[in-house]
Amino acid sequence: MKSILTTLFLSLCSFVLNAQTTNDVSSKPSLQGVWQMCNPTGNYLATNPQTGEITLDTTKLQPVYFYKVFGNKDELTAMFITPVLSLITISGTYEVLSPNQYIEHVDYHSNPNYTNRDITLDYTFITDDYVLSSYKNEMGMTAQEVWKRLKQGNPATELNKLKEAGIIK
Repeated sequence: MKSILTTLFLSLCSFVLNAQTTNDVSSKPSLQGVWQMCNPTGNYLATNPQTGEITLDTTKLQPVYFYKVFGNKDELTAMFITPVLSLITISGTYEVLSPNQYIEHVDYHSNPNYTNRDITLDYTFITDDYVLSSYKNEMGMTAQEVWKRLKQGNPATELNKLKEAGIIK
């Protein structure tokens, strides 16, 4: 099962490695790549009152089994991957509107309330490797997510780090 999981993940990362950005909005860094959701705990964000700069305490982030792949020709796939279960939860495309906002054009979503809808998300890069995103959920409340960019080229390394940390077996 682990080899199937690793093969699936490597295949998706290969797809991303060969992708080229097609958005007209030039923003550095780019959303393109593989991102892993993190659950924050405690006071994980701090804002400098003089500069407005946001800092992130990465020691207060716990990686979870949810991934988003922003790929070639603005393709978007989100998936839930564990050692025993792998599910595609979102598929569609994305369009960057500005350096701080993008739209997910959702064709499929595991929550039927989001299927065949456009979802606008605001995002802020904390560093090249972390991004905060927020959107209005189905109840009209703002939901915020923290995402960590996975290093491309060898996803097995990231899985091994999770194993060594005791997060997965």
